[in-house]
Amino acid sequence: MVPGPGSTSGWGTNHENSIFLGGVCRVVGLCVPNGAWAMELAHHRLRAVLCGHSYGRSSALNRRTPMSERIVRFAAVVSLSTCIIAVGAAYALANRLHILADRMDIARVGAAADFDVLRSSIDHLADEIRFSAPADLGHKHTAVRDFIIQSQLAQVKDPIVFIGDSITESAFLPATICGHPVVNAGLGGATARTYLQIANGTLSTLKAPLIIVAIGANDAQIAARKAPPFPQSYNALVKFLKPHAEALVLVGIPPLEMTEPLASEYFDKAASEENDRAIMAVAARNSIPFADVRSTMTGEKLTVDGVHLNPDGYRGWMTAVSAAASQTLNCRAASN
Repeated sequence: MVPGPGSTSGWGTNHENSIFLGGVCRVVGLCVPNGAWAMELAHHRLRAVLCGHSYGRSSALNRRTPMSERIVRFAAVVSLSTCIIAVGAAYALANRLHILADRMDIARVGAAADFDVLRSSIDHLADEIRFSAPADLGHKHTAVRDFIIQSQLAQVKDPIVFIGDSITESAFLPATICGHPVVNAGLGGATARTYLQIANGTLSTLKAPLIIVAIGANDAQIAARKAPPFPQSYNALVKFLKPHAEALVLVGIPPLEMTEPLASEYFDKAASEENDRAIMAVAARNSIPFADVRSTMTGEKLTVDGVHLNPDGYRGWMTAVSAAASQTLNCRAASN
């Protein structure tokens, strides 16, 4: 005979069993992904067996059997095991997130410590890009100097023109040499290659008795190592200038003082010396006077930063340049 709604069994009333089974089925449905629907269906079926409800047309389902009790107990064990696994997985995930948070804190500390180094590297790279930039040299100074040089050339007749980089641009040159007005066409930051690009426009109509070429210091920068070889660029500049002057004087490169930060951080002493020898070789090969400034710039502390000359440095520099100019023009040139 089928037990009624109020009858009891070995582990509870049918009503209690129904409530317990419903809870078991719903817990398993929560703990097992996509398991809610299947467990709900099992709940209804087992409830019919335990509570004496009719389910379908099979009379076998209307009878309480030892198999149904095993199924209920198995479902309870499965739900409990699944929830334990889920709780363990949640704990492991929380622990993992805690470890990741600790690592992120360590990473933030490391990033903060490296920030100053990174910023210094970026500043250094920006300087190198500016030093090795093409014709505009990375700033508007070129446009200003181009205007000034062309304006001064237009105001004088038969000038002696000094071309070069910031060492030339910063020099206090005499107003005249051998009766000829002097035009300072130095351009800070220029190399032999970049000055040629500018000279193609600025000096394209120039006709001068003498052009003094004092360039090459910037070609010894560390950033210039990937540039075309210096002798190639320098020869191209000399070839361009020859038709624009009756004579040329090639000036050597002043020695670097590597104890100063600008020279030690951005310049290659060996390259500077090699480029100086290359200028001397070009002068000898083309029978052009060479101003050997290294022979007249003796002593220490001749620069303000290892590269740019101080007054003592300029005295030695101008002594060699004036001697070469006077020899070329066959006159007595004034010197600073």
